[in-house]
Amino acid sequence: MGANLIHIASQMSILFFNEGELEDLGRQLGFANFLMLLALQKYLLYEDKYANLPNTLIGSARAVANGLFGILPVAIGIAFYGTTVLYMSHRFRSFSCSMFAMFYTIQGDT
Repeated sequence: MGANLIHIASQMSILFFNEGELEDLGRQLGFANFLMLLALQKYLLYEDKYANLPNTLIGSARAVANGLFGILPVAIGIAFYGTTVLYMSHRFRSFSCSMFAMFYTIQGDT
């Protein structure tokens, strides 16, 4: 309900704004949108027929994070190896180039 009141007050101020207040109105509307997003997420989790997507995201977040954190040391090690040993190739000149080369080699895009 607070988000709705902020929206109404901001919209009324836009109708009768001074030029200096426009930036503040943008912040107020952004804050009101943030509050509405929080309320929407609580509603989606509360209602059983709308809770499929949030419950799927919450349930799979741990498995995805485990996979990412599990492969991250290997990816950094391969990129560091490519940077130190294969430096003469243009694909391994820097750590970021080495990470990129490792990514597209794993994907089969050589």
